[in-house]
Amino acid sequence: MPRPQRHYLDHMADELYDWMQEEIEALTFAFKAGGRSPFAAPVDEKAKLAFYQRALFNKDGSPNEAGRKATLARIGVDAYVETMKAVVKSMQGGLPEVPEEAEVA
Repeated sequence: MPRPQRHYLDHMADELYDWMQEEIEALTFAFKAGGRSPFAAPVDEKAKLAFYQRALFNKDGSPNEAGRKATLARIGVDAYVETMKAVVKSMQGGLPEVPEEAEVA
């Protein structure tokens, strides 16, 4: 059975499609920035834990209700639960506290 003849512009359309797919992949990779959000600051885990410990708990270890409400509103329920688990685990593990001047904005 003979192959159907392709239109003379089909080759150009295929090349255009391939180029568009490559551009989409390149832009997606650029926005991911190595798995990080595009505008996120490069902060290590110790600094993140210190930031959230100050936001979620007072210096004496009691709950910081205002900080908890603000954090919950900012990051959502799922991320809040994950963050709270990590902070409590770090507090139980006795990670050294980060000094006040190393605050994360």
